[in-house]
Amino acid sequence: LLPETVTAGAGDFDEEDAPVAGEKLFDRAAALRRIDGDEALLEELIALFISEYPKQRLAMRDAVKARDFPRLERTAHALRGALGNFHAEPAGQAARQLEHIAAMGEADAAKRALKDLEHQVDRLKPHLIGRKQDLAP
Repeated sequence: LLPETVTAGAGDFDEEDAPVAGEKLFDRAAALRRIDGDEALLEELIALFISEYPKQRLAMRDAVKARDFPRLERTAHALRGALGNFHAEPAGQAARQLEHIAAMGEADAAKRALKDLEHQVDRLKPHLIGRKQDLAP
């Protein structure tokens, strides 16, 4: 059986990308509880996230460059919702932070927060993809 959560020591990382001991990058058990244990739906949600995230990342980068804070806030909010499906706390918290900074209209802080969010999602994606492959028949 698959582990219920992805935590420190689970997977190959550069040392700087390794989770802090006990940090949950993706809580599979909680994600499944949220969707009544539907493994096929979880697989679909992962596939949708993997296909849509590059578009969201580009939209956020463009919004930061254009100082379009309402667009940045909306996109970060949508991404936070998608991350919530996986109970991906580090990435979700980074999205929440970017959303808050965008609401405040802080350009320099938005650049830093977007970089952090991208880093957190980059850490998460291999675990989601691995889970997706593990769930395939």
